Amino acid sequence: MNKKKHIWTNDEIEIVYKTIIQEYVLNEQKEQKDINTILDILYEELREISSGSIKNRVQNLKSLLIEWEVPNSLNISPLAHVASKDRKILKQLLDNYDVPYGYRKI
Repeated sequence: MNKKKHIWTNDEIEIVYKTIIQEYVLNEQKEQKDINTILDILYEELREISSGSIKNRVQNLKSLLIEWEVPNSLNISPLAHVASKDRKILKQLLDNYDVPYGYRKI
């Protein structure tokens, strides 16, 4: 039996993005948690979403951080497919945290 694909809400994406930004963008000077620990924390918070889907979302974020030249220490391989709503959510969060970034187009 195939499990139905999860449709991410903006709130769920924001939870993932806030967690990663706080740990790997804003927390440059402090000791950081291992990415697997963060993925486990996110999975505990978002139990209805598979761990693989959460990891993919984090990899999508990594792709945007690279594209937008946001300094970060997130040690995960990027994935290229990023939805436009992810871009909008990230832009809003970076603006809220006063994190400088460069981007081509949203």
